[in-house]
Amino acid sequence: NTSHWHDPDHNPFNQRSFFGSRSSPASLEKKILTITSMQENLTLVFESAKAIGVQASDVRVRNILHAHRSPHLAIRFLWSILVTRVEAAGNAKTNPNLARILIRESGDNVKEATEAACEMGPRNMILNWICFQAQRGLQKCPKEILKLLEESKVVAPKLEKLSTMMARTDWRTYLLTLIGVQYSLKMEAISNTQTEKGDKDRIAELQSICLSVQDTKWVLDVIRDNNHYGAIKEKLMELYCTESAIFIELEYELEELKGDAWKPPFCTFGLIMMSKPGLFAPRIMGKSPSSHTRTPSSMIRMGRSKGYILSNDEDRLERAFRMWINSIGLKGVYIQNLFRDCRNGIVLLKTLDKVVPGSVGWVRVEKKPTNKFKKISNCNLLVELGKSAPFNFSLVNIDGRNIEEGHKKLTLALVWQMMRHHVCLFLQMIINKKIGGKHSSQDTQKMKRMLSNGGDSVIIEWANSTIEKALKKRNRPPDIDGINLRHVSKIRTFKDLHLRKSFYFLMLLWAVDQQVIDWNLVTVGNNEDQCKLNARYSISVSRKLGATVFLLPEDITEVNAKMIMTFISAILALGG
Repeated sequence: NTSHWHDPDHNPFNQRSFFGSRSSPASLEKKILTITSMQENLTLVFESAKAIGVQASDVRVRNILHAHRSPHLAIRFLWSILVTRVEAAGNAKTNPNLARILIRESGDNVKEATEAACEMGPRNMILNWICFQAQRGLQKCPKEILKLLEESKVVAPKLEKLSTMMARTDWRTYLLTLIGVQYSLKMEAISNTQTEKGDKDRIAELQSICLSVQDTKWVLDVIRDNNHYGAIKEKLMELYCTESAIFIELEYELEELKGDAWKPPFCTFGLIMMSKPGLFAPRIMGKSPSSHTRTPSSMIRMGRSKGYILSNDEDRLERAFRMWINSIGLKGVYIQNLFRDCRNGIVLLKTLDKVVPGSVGWVRVEKKPTNKFKKISNCNLLVELGKSAPFNFSLVNIDGRNIEEGHKKLTLALVWQMMRHHVCLFLQMIINKKIGGKHSSQDTQKMKRMLSNGGDSVIIEWANSTIEKALKKRNRPPDIDGINLRHVSKIRTFKDLHLRKSFYFLMLLWAVDQQVIDWNLVTVGNNEDQCKLNARYSISVSRKLGATVFLLPEDITEVNAKMIMTFISAILALGG
C-alpha cells in the first residue's frame, strides 16, 4: 500500500509495542527501524525461504523493502511461500495416509503403494489427491445428482491434464472434490457409531454408502446459481476450511501472477486437503495386533529399517541436495524428489553445466529421453564428465545405470560431490577477490589448488585463522557459565564432537561481524535441547547476514560432517 509511506500509523519504519489491551495511545512506545535493520530482517526471511524450498529467483530483498514500487513481486513471493507450506502437507513420509490414494493403483499392495508415495513429489501427490477425491465424488453421487452433473458437463479431471492445466481449474473440479471429501466424512461418522456390528457386515455397509440427495442438495445450488463459487465457499465454511474459502474469492481477482496462475488453485486445493484430507479407512476391530502392521505408517517404519525407504539421516541429505539444486537458478528446473526427478540425467547435467559453465557438450545429450536406453546414455555421460577434469569426482563402482535406477546411496554420493565442488569454487572466487588481487603468493596458489581438489584442510585452516585474527584484534566474548570460548575456537576436522554445541560456529560468526551475536541467548549446551537451541541460533544469525545454508539443527547436534562443511564455507563466504 503506497499510502503507508506517508501514514504515521502504518509507516513500515514504525513499530509499536502494546503494553496492555487498555493502554491509551499516549502510552504506546514507538520504535523506529532503520533501513539496515529492515534489510537484515528481510535477508533472514529470504535465506530461510530458500532453505525450505521457496521458489523466488526473480525477487530480491529490495523488491520487498520497496514493495510499493513493485507490488506484483511481493505478491508472487507470498504465493511461493504459501505453495511451499501446502507442499509440506503433501509429503507421504510425514502424512502416511496419503499412500491410501495409490493403494488401488498398486492392486491393494500396501508396500508398493507406500514406496511409490514416498518417492512421489508433494505437488504430484496433491494432484493425485484431487483426482482421487473427484473420481470418488462422481462415483458416490445419487443418480438424480449424477444426471445434473452430466448435463452441466461435470467430469472427473485426469491427472495428465490437471498437471498441465492447473491454472484453468474451474468450479466443477472443486465441486467433485468436495463431494468426495463429504463422502469420507460421512463414512467416518457412521463408522464411529457402529461398533457393535461384526467386522464384515460393518465394512460392507460402509463401502456401500452413497451420498443421498439430501447430503448433496447444495450441488443444486452450485449448478443453478450463476455465482458457482459463492455456494462452494459456503460449503467450505461449513466444513471449517476457512483459509481455502478465502482463496476461492481471491484467486480470480489476481492479475499480478501471470505465469504463476496455477498457484492460487493449487494452494486452495492443498489447504482443503490439510483441513479435510478425506482419507478415512475403516479399521478392522477384534483382530490380533499383527493384523494392523500393513498400514502406510507401519510400512514406512519397516521400509526405513530395511533400507528401501530413506533413513532420517539420508532424508535430510536428500532434502539439502534437492534445495541446493532448486536454489542455483536452473531455468525450468524444479525437482520434488532427488532420485525420481534426476533419473533421465538431464537435471544433473544442467547442474554440472551451472557449476562449471560450458562443461557439458549438449550435442551428446539426449534432450528428450523417452526410453530407458536414452536415459542411461545421459547418465553415463554424467558419470564420464564427473570423473574427468575439472571435476575429478571419486565415482568408484558408480555407472549410469545406478543413477537411472534411482539408487539412493550412489545418487547421494554423486550429488554431494557436485555440491562440494560448487562450494569450493565459490570459496576460490572469494580468495581471488580478497587475496589474489593484491598479490598472488605461493600460499594463495596452494590454497586454490587444494580447494579445487576439495581439500577440507584449507577450509578448516581458513576458519581457524579467521577466529584467531578476530581474537587478537578485539575483546574476547564473555565466557558462558565458566566455558572459555577460546578453548572451542579451533577444530581439527568437521567431526569434532564440540561442534554439536555450536560454540565454534557462533565464534566464527562473531569473527565475521562483532555485533551480530547476543551472547545472553547462548546456552551452555549440557543437553540435547540446549545444543539444538544453539544450533538454531547460529543458523538464524548466518541467514540474517545473508548466508545460504540448507542444513538443519539436527545436522549440527549429530555432527554431520558433510553439512557442517557447507555451513562453515557459507560463513567464510560472508567474510569475503
